[in-house]
Amino acid sequence: MPDKASARRLLPRRESRPPRHPPQVDRSRIHENQSLDFARLNHQELQSAVMKRTFPSERVHGVPHHSAQEWKQREKTMAMGKFRAAFLAIGTMLLLNACASSHMRDAPEPVAATKPAENAATLVLMRPSFFGGAIQSSVYDITTGNSEFVGIVSAGKKIAYEAPAGKRRLMVVGESADFMDADFAADQIYYARVVPRLGMWKARFSLEPVPASSSELESDLKSCTWVENTPASHDWARANMQSVDAKKAEYLDEWEKGTDKPFIAQDTGRKAHP
Repeated sequence: MPDKASARRLLPRRESRPPRHPPQVDRSRIHENQSLDFARLNHQELQSAVMKRTFPSERVHGVPHHSAQEWKQREKTMAMGKFRAAFLAIGTMLLLNACASSHMRDAPEPVAATKPAENAATLVLMRPSFFGGAIQSSVYDITTGNSEFVGIVSAGKKIAYEAPAGKRRLMVVGESADFMDADFAADQIYYARVVPRLGMWKARFSLEPVPASSSELESDLKSCTWVENTPASHDWARANMQSVDAKKAEYLDEWEKGTDKPFIAQDTGRKAHP
């Protein structure tokens, strides 16, 4: 009987096997599959969102089916959207770009800005805001019923208007017309802003009294430079007087019916320099 050692020699030798390791995982494939699943999910969500927002129509196999009339309506809606966006872009460019009137000219500080004539007062009209800068505002004294040209006030500019003491009515014209009443005392300097606001096709303007005691007055004055009228500005005013009077007739009655009308009181000015 063979011993144990002999028995072990007689048994068939088992082949040596390599050590077992966990299978290698291709992580790039996992990321790729996850990306595909994520994209597939997003596509499903997007399709669901589109389905909810399409025009009411017959659905074929879950896909919206639009008639020729519906496609025309969609194309018309898209075209109107593009036109509206272009219009707003052009309007914004016009409102934000500032340019001075070529009819006015730069000037040093006028004498009337510090010392009006006897029995007169001075109104300084300034436009510190650059909103609507591409559109010019023209100012008129309509106290007598006639539109007497005061000047063109561009963005970043100011003018001095010397007027007899007493009650006055001023008008500013842009796309529309707006008004302001005043009661001037002799030997006083008064201030008002030309304030731009959004109109239908171009900027509209209002006149806003600024008391001499206002904390914003000095900064507004410093942000504007002086201009004065020229023969060209008076020629422009005469050429456009018919349009100006038409706007006055259109807007004055409505303004007079209002309750919150701008007004410059006698005691809101500044004593002129001796």
